[in-house]
Amino acid sequence: MPDDVRALRSAIDPLIDENRPVVLAVSGGRDSMCLLDVMAQHPRRGDHVVVACFDHGTGPHAREAANLAAKAARAAGFTFRRGVAARPGRSEAEWRAARWSFLQDVARRDGGVVVTAHHRDDHVETVVMRLLRGAGARGLAGLRASPPAGVELRRPWLDVERQRIARYAVDQGVRWVDDPTNDDTAYFRNRVRRDLLPALATADAALSEALDEISRRAAGLREDVDRLATRFERGTVGGVVHVDPAILDLPVEGRALLWGAILPRSGVVVDRRGYARLAALATMRAGDEVQLSGRVSVTRTGNTVGIHRPRREWQGGSLAFADTQPVRLGPWEFAVCDGAAATETWGAWGWPAPPPGVTWTVRPWRSGDRWRGPGCQTPRLVARFLAESGVPASAREGWPVVETNGEIVWVPGTRRAPAAPTSPGGVPRLVRCEFIDR
Repeated sequence: MPDDVRALRSAIDPLIDENRPVVLAVSGGRDSMCLLDVMAQHPRRGDHVVVACFDHGTGPHAREAANLAAKAARAAGFTFRRGVAARPGRSEAEWRAARWSFLQDVARRDGGVVVTAHHRDDHVETVVMRLLRGAGARGLAGLRASPPAGVELRRPWLDVERQRIARYAVDQGVRWVDDPTNDDTAYFRNRVRRDLLPALATADAALSEALDEISRRAAGLREDVDRLATRFERGTVGGVVHVDPAILDLPVEGRALLWGAILPRSGVVVDRRGYARLAALATMRAGDEVQLSGRVSVTRTGNTVGIHRPRREWQGGSLAFADTQPVRLGPWEFAVCDGAAATETWGAWGWPAPPPGVTWTVRPWRSGDRWRGPGCQTPRLVARFLAESGVPASAREGWPVVETNGEIVWVPGTRRAPAAPTSPGGVPRLVRCEFIDR
């Protein structure tokens, strides 16, 4: 067996040994077409292989590449999934985001782990690009970083050089379509690949190995920080991420690393300047608020630090629970469940479900709203209930209140009902309200 065949095949042996469905990310280019070919020729390949190809809509070459991938996949007996961009992307970031969204959809549909043809040279290019952009330890992990939680991804060829894959393609007669944008130096990666890295390699032949070693260490640090970050996370309240204020007592470098782990996992996007401002926060008093880009803010309450994202406006509506199907009103979801399922967690506190035929009106709360909550002799300001329940002022925008006949009967997330009606089966029926902004 030729050395190149042996090297590429042995690199995917651990994946074969898992005996799981796989989703091959194939673009129609040389590297991914070689991945498809190696998988097709593997003597122990499984039957559950899906080839997923995304047409970015960038021209005839994109359609030709997708058609070639489809033909090769079907010849190998693999299932083929094709995605087409709704509109052509204008940047590498847009293309990457669209392609990755498609791959995740295919993986969820077919139950497979996504496998890409990224190789060592791709990885080193990524590390250099991030160095030039001033990335920290998280960014320098490059393609060796663990994927986000809930995403299954394998890059079996990260220790394989581009040159070995190129030889395999020629020796095995693999067909592929060249993307003309790969020669366009208007793109940062192409300039790094074609100009900068060859010049650096001439100056130091061992640079590639040194960069890869740095990325391995960064990936290990990143995993350690991700585990540590879970100790500082206190959950989400109505879309607001709560963090233990002890993070403010850490050295500036530690704060920067932890914010970098907490925010992306919580779906919060902050730019580099935002991370720098967060890392610089040595102290925050209760009520202090720091504005970041993208209308993101950080607020200190009594015992937490809250990360706030911009919210969608909503007008309210009516609720009539004829069955247990959830009802969405703006970013809030209401559903009838039994008492055991209405776990008392933030944003999901239960309240007695209305009798059949009774309609609730749900709307965003307004300044001056009052409610006679459980145990209250006279109506009190809703703002006080929210404050006493730990909902910071900047998290109250758009918070729901429930009315019947013009009177507020429930403010979700503040107090649990003292009792609940019992269904014929003897189980209390409660309504859960959750913030689900997607």
